[in-house]
Amino acid sequence: MSAIEFFYRSEDLPKSFDARDKWPGKITPVLDQGDCGASWAFSTISVASDRFAIEGQTEEALSPQSLISCNTQGQHGCRGGSVDRAWNFLRRYGSVPEECYSFENFEGYGADEEASTCRIPRGRKSRPLKAFEDCKGLEGRRGLFRTQPAYKVGRRNTREHPRRTEEDIMFEIMTHGPVQALMEVPSDFFMYQSGIYQKTNLASQSQKGFHSLKLIGWGEERGIPYWICANSWGEDWGESGFVRIRRGVNEVNIEDFVVGVWVQTERRVRGQQRERRQRRLSRMAARRARANHFRRRQSDKDNQVMNHYQVG
Repeated sequence: MSAIEFFYRSEDLPKSFDARDKWPGKITPVLDQGDCGASWAFSTISVASDRFAIEGQTEEALSPQSLISCNTQGQHGCRGGSVDRAWNFLRRYGSVPEECYSFENFEGYGADEEASTCRIPRGRKSRPLKAFEDCKGLEGRRGLFRTQPAYKVGRRNTREHPRRTEEDIMFEIMTHGPVQALMEVPSDFFMYQSGIYQKTNLASQSQKGFHSLKLIGWGEERGIPYWICANSWGEDWGESGFVRIRRGVNEVNIEDFVVGVWVQTERRVRGQQRERRQRRLSRMAARRARANHFRRRQSDKDNQVMNHYQVG
């Protein structure tokens, strides 16, 4: 996954920012993964949903179950997975709204055999929307919601730019929307209730694996800067499902691996469809021209042969 270079002025970054204020009604509410260890799917889908909504494609949340059940190559469903593979799947195959493919809370790939079976066709000749023809969330669409390539956000800090990673992430959120972030999970993170989270000395030696969540903004309280993060443990956890994590010091490595993604607007999709159709017609015309040229040459050769063997 490649990193992107940004061009901005640090003084243009506000002291605080919340994507919910800039794009009201476009930011996915806090999700709840229940007992399913698939934050890789929930955070990916949540960021993708926000980006699609911001670009005007849909205001409906997409389906994490579509990733859990269908993105199985090298993934482990509710037992963990890779966000890189999740983004590659969304780019290649796409997803559908949550109402079309509801999440089933289960410590596996789905709630039952039917839920664990992928409902998104992936063959070249398959009709991707046929399995969801009764779903209102896909009315008027010709295909699933596919993203463009995902990219890493945040260049490394340097002596000349000691806050470059932090500011790159801020600029990305403010310009394009929420981002995905990976973090270490200390033991005390589960007990978080409110305030700005910082790992305690007691938890520093006790890590419980890795987790991914969504960054939607930033702020500062009593001189301590923080990120506003949407978790996927339901609204009963933390600050109504959110957690504020100390910003600028790479707390729990949250600034190490941050991901953004390009999405297409309907206008771009239609434009690309027209371009592909035009390229296809151009290739067909070129093939016909080559075939006609070959036939003319062959006809000329045949005439020469016939003239050579003419008799009186």
